[in-house]
Amino acid sequence: MAGGTAGTLWVKIMVAGCVGVAAAMALEHFEAGPHWLTATLLALGGLAVVFGSCEAMIKCVEGVAQRMRLNKFVAGTMAGLASNIPAPPLQLRGIDEAGVSNRRPELRGVRLRAPLDSGDHEW
Repeated sequence: MAGGTAGTLWVKIMVAGCVGVAAAMALEHFEAGPHWLTATLLALGGLAVVFGSCEAMIKCVEGVAQRMRLNKFVAGTMAGLASNIPAPPLQLRGIDEAGVSNRRPELRGVRLRAPLDSGDHEW
């Protein structure tokens, strides 16, 4: 299925991966079932979700390239660049420079990560 083939098997695999991850999270939450089953569901479900999202990105880039009448080399370069887009900055995720949550009221003032520069070090 790699390479953006026609078909929707990747959607079914991604949905099955999401269901597997959700089942594993439920097993973990309720502390039910053997631990190997939870680990196996998380591993296989995670791989399925990653496969589905990669295939979705390939299909998206192929569609954009077709609409813009680009050749496959340029489309592949666009896909490579799109795969390197980083996560949103911490401020957009609700964490300020000191590593404190500023979005959810129950986490206001709770340090979620180490500050960028505490200032108490000697160089």
